Amino acid sequence: NRQLSQWNSSRLWNIATGVDPDWDTAGGVVDASLESRFDWTVPISETISSSSSPYFAIFDDVLIGTSRLASFASTGTPDPYTVWAISLKPESRGTLLWMKDYPAPPENVTRYIKAVDPVNRAIIFLDKETFQWIGYSIDDGEKMWETTPPEDMSDFAYFDTTHGGTFTSTAYGRLYNSGFGGVLYCYDTKDGKLLWSYGDGGEGNSTSGGLQTPWGRYPIFIASIADDKVYLFSGEHSPNTPLYKGLRVRAVNATTGEELWTMLGSMGYPPRSYYPVADGFVVYHNLYDGLLYCVGKGPSATTVSAPDVAVPYGTPVIIKGTVTDIATGTTQDEQAARFPNGVPAVSDASMGEWMEYVYMQKPRPLDVTGVEVILTVYDPNGNSYEVGRATTDAYGMFKCVFDPLVPGEYTVIATFAGSESYWPSYANTALFVDAAPAATVEPTPIPAQMTDMYVLGLGGGAIVAIIAVGLLIILMLRKR
Repeated sequence: NRQLSQWNSSRLWNIATGVDPDWDTAGGVVDASLESRFDWTVPISETISSSSSPYFAIFDDVLIGTSRLASFASTGTPDPYTVWAISLKPESRGTLLWMKDYPAPPENVTRYIKAVDPVNRAIIFLDKETFQWIGYSIDDGEKMWETTPPEDMSDFAYFDTTHGGTFTSTAYGRLYNSGFGGVLYCYDTKDGKLLWSYGDGGEGNSTSGGLQTPWGRYPIFIASIADDKVYLFSGEHSPNTPLYKGLRVRAVNATTGEELWTMLGSMGYPPRSYYPVADGFVVYHNLYDGLLYCVGKGPSATTVSAPDVAVPYGTPVIIKGTVTDIATGTTQDEQAARFPNGVPAVSDASMGEWMEYVYMQKPRPLDVTGVEVILTVYDPNGNSYEVGRATTDAYGMFKCVFDPLVPGEYTVIATFAGSESYWPSYANTALFVDAAPAATVEPTPIPAQMTDMYVLGLGGGAIVAIIAVGLLIILMLRKR
């Protein structure tokens, strides 16, 4: 009937209340054809072939469609093939903006439409056998650019056309492509320039699987793109048991390609493995243990203590405390039993292996590093200043020694400023520095009078004379 309609799932509820179901809930039947289910319906041009299909829509902007192209299991490209654009703008909705026929690429190359970028307004095709991307303008269908394949691209990338978003996605004016070749490529959709690649470098940029898989590099697929991050996973169509070792979930900076974090995690069939991302959290199903993992920035808790008794002024004081991870997962029975004193908070650099130790029964990492704590005081005069910084150890404890400047009552504040992994936290305590006791003044001796000295001298001589006489008498008695 040459019409274009926009069906809206939210219209399955009562529009007035927004909550009451507007279908047969008892029978579970929905009449989706009711006029009330649609936002709008408009006529479209009869020149658009009925065998063509819509491919991508930009809300209230444009709808892109093509004539029938090859399926992922077939080869070759119809010659010619057709691409068209219909306006979705309210003032011109249904108007055919342009329709063009394009010659098939030579040598029976298979061309697919793979993505549309609303930022740089590019329709992006892939030539399967030559690994080349071609960009056409959304606004007029003119060719914008064509890429040159990277020299070291894996032949396994030939199979990257089997499914859509897990292999190819656009965001932030860029095209992201990954797959069985084990490398994530990022192109500028304005000119087709290769901006960076991830997985084909050294430490921190490697997906090498060694002899664990036949792929060479672990295949990586796009799970989601959000918050300037590309989330990747590894898996395959029909994973065997036991699963390959070393499969990981990865987060990569969408602008620079920098590896942000990785954790062990095996996924299944790529098209069914999209990760939900919301409110700063990403959720994935780990086939290694069958558990769901929710990863994101979590809460922390800081404690601090000082001596409970008065400290003499001039004596160094030790301040100590802890910084712990208090995410919901740490309260689970297993984690609570293993970490009765709390799970220590660790640095971003240690986070991946640490989370595997805490939640996946992996060995405790030997080189774990903690987080920095800033210690400040309010002294008895009301002045506030920093007295030291400390880094927590693998048990979450920090310690710092400082010399109080003046006697009196102090408030000590320990602050963990937060990180990419934890929200900040702080704690305070009190300290009393006792003033030094006043020095005891020795009394000044009174000088003796001269007559006292004479008497003292005479008395001393008399004692000596008495002793001498006594000795003489004893000797005389012995001679008798």
